[in-house]
Amino acid sequence: MAYLGEDIKKLGFGLMRLPQKGGVIDVEQVKQMVDLFLSKGFTYFDTAWAYPGSEDAIRQALVERFVVQLQINYADWENPAIQSRGVYEMARKHGKPVIIMEPVLILMRRWQVGQFAFQPVWKALSPFYPV
Repeated sequence: MAYLGEDIKKLGFGLMRLPQKGGVIDVEQVKQMVDLFLSKGFTYFDTAWAYPGSEDAIRQALVERFVVQLQINYADWENPAIQSRGVYEMARKHGKPVIIMEPVLILMRRWQVGQFAFQPVWKALSPFYPV
């Protein structure tokens, strides 16, 4: 059975640490990296507000130059610092596709396994997603 994204290559471009020049992200180099990544058939870019400067850099290197699809976390739907709801509403207003993701933590809560197999992940995420 086919699933959404089945034909997408399974490698993502992580934006946690981007090249810098003079203490700021080198957007021109990021553009070159984005172009190379896309030219090889890859399309998944991963960023987060916790990666300083990455969202602005990828906006300049990717969003302003190409059509994009957003993936947002509904656990942050009402978080004023992240504004998932606002991002979703703006994307829909402009006809942009959006994927809503369910974070691992929510699944762990649902399966009640947070204190067992996923304890290191649970501890790492708990400051951001309090129980």
